[in-house]
Amino acid sequence: MRPRLISRLRIGLGALVLALGLTTACYTPGVPLPPPLVENMTFENGTAAGTVVLKSPAQPSIGKARFSIYNESQKAGVIFESAADGSFTTPPFPGSDGDYIQVYYEDSSAQNSAELCTTLHVGAALVGAACH
Repeated sequence: MRPRLISRLRIGLGALVLALGLTTACYTPGVPLPPPLVENMTFENGTAAGTVVLKSPAQPSIGKARFSIYNESQKAGVIFESAADGSFTTPPFPGSDGDYIQVYYEDSSAQNSAELCTTLHVGAALVGAACH
């Protein structure tokens, strides 16, 4: 009687180990894409008072990417797609000098970049830092 119990326990334990191994083998944590080169980007005044746009020259590594620009200070932002060469001008969104801005993108394979945060200063090159 005892050998059957041990055998059944081994089978059950083996099945559990196999199931856990298969579930963890299918999960591969992704490495985030590098953040956009924000030092190439600049904020400019938008067409309406109290709005800004973010502009970027061509950056082929971010071509046809979906960007998210979020103004944490004003709780508003925009989502848009960059041109094939990676250049863009965002739609206008609420912004004032000194606001805290979060920037990241998703490429065509649905991988997200690392987030960068910056302080909004119209006409000055952005300085990116890790978001808090």
